[in-house]
Amino acid sequence: MSNSAANSLLKLFEEPPKQTFIFATTENKFSIISTIYSRAFIVNFYSLNYEEVVCYLESDFPDTDKRKLELAAKFSLGRFGFAKKLLKSTADLNFEDIESYFERFVNLLNYS
Repeated sequence: MSNSAANSLLKLFEEPPKQTFIFATTENKFSIISTIYSRAFIVNFYSLNYEEVVCYLESDFPDTDKRKLELAAKFSLGRFGFAKKLLKSTADLNFEDIESYFERFVNLLNYS
């Protein structure tokens, strides 16, 4: 974030309009300047574990093959919304082929 952008954001935090909630997100809280960070209420969000994603997918997609749900959970890296989008957008794809490609890709990463 540039200094001028940080200063504008700081001014907004110091003098917010009435009845206003400000939600700011970042992937790296250490990139926020300390004057803004000190005025913020920090809420950390964490990814779900694999089993949680599978469980939620089973309740949202009860008629879907469990292997597809498990593969979507694996691809999602703990992001339930991404897993749902994956299942919806790939309904016509052959998940066995995707799983095979994914396993080969992971193996290549492990050897490099």
